[in-house]
Amino acid sequence: MTPMGISTPAVRMAVADIAANDGRWLPVLRAAVACAERVGEPFAGAWVRQEMAATPGMPTSIPNLKRLVTLGILKPEGEATRGGSRRYYVFIDRPAVVDALRELDERPYRRSPLSFLAVGDGPVDLAENAEHYLADNLPEQ
Repeated sequence: MTPMGISTPAVRMAVADIAANDGRWLPVLRAAVACAERVGEPFAGAWVRQEMAATPGMPTSIPNLKRLVTLGILKPEGEATRGGSRRYYVFIDRPAVVDALRELDERPYRRSPLSFLAVGDGPVDLAENAEHYLADNLPEQ
């Protein structure tokens, strides 16, 4: 268990949830890890934005890191400073986050941006199964 009582598997599941449901937060999470490794913890949310701005091709517009707090990946440390405009954060279990990100990077198959998911008997990647669906639903010529 981590200090806040959140288990390592729960942190890893939160990273998997981001990857599956809100991938735009993956670059933010990666930048937060890089920031924590570079400057230590606690780190300011503004420093994560600076880390993102220093990485070519990475988005830079994130309002704050509350999404990562809500998922149980980060926790705020202390009170907000600079009139409430700066908040410091620590990872609940940074090694678990790093491991989960590494596992995502090592996956042999990633969906292409043109893949579509269908829900019926379970999630199905239509790009992989298009021939099956087209054969069943289109008249023969």
